[in-house]
Amino acid sequence: MTNLDPPPTDPLDVATVATPGRPRDAAIDDAVMESALTLLDENGPGPLSIDAIAAHAGVSKASIYRRWDSKGDVLIDAINSLAGDVEEPDTGAIRSDLICIVGSLTHFMSDARAGSLLPWLIGEIAAGSEMGLRYLETVITPRRDMMSRVIDGAVDRGELRKDLDVAVAVDMLIGPLVVGKLTRSAELSNPLRHAVLVDTLLAGWAAS
Repeated sequence: MTNLDPPPTDPLDVATVATPGRPRDAAIDDAVMESALTLLDENGPGPLSIDAIAAHAGVSKASIYRRWDSKGDVLIDAINSLAGDVEEPDTGAIRSDLICIVGSLTHFMSDARAGSLLPWLIGEIAAGSEMGLRYLETVITPRRDMMSRVIDGAVDRGELRKDLDVAVAVDMLIGPLVVGKLTRSAELSNPLRHAVLVDTLLAGWAAS
């Protein structure tokens, strides 16, 4: 799948230079990202184009190219808006920190729109596509880094084993959630399952 649209060659499509000091219209940003998500949800990634997004959002292609270089950039920002900000819990206890993290991840996976995109995005990552690599860099990696910091902090506080492999621990935390989503074998939004997962992991991670 080609995720990048070539820059426009028609002079009418070329983004004009904004007046210095003129604020960017957030309403246009929101309309474009919402249209990209709607079209992706309705038709899949294949037919998606800057032309289609512009038409659906009721804006010009030039308005889009002022803000984004390509269709891929629009999609990444739109998907990132669903994921929300990276929030690092700091409750002072690793158990409650991890339950907060699991709750945040499952909230994203259980969202009707975000959850429906996840299997496709995982496939893009596995295929090493431009879209997959961008999603990995801008959405997944910052969240993995946050989880690593939280677990590292618990190791430093003496809550977790000094020999704990943090990268493997992060995989162990995320893995069951992704498998549960892909196989539809788990009720992701159930807080009791969040606690069971965390307690199961901590049974092997906790400092003796």
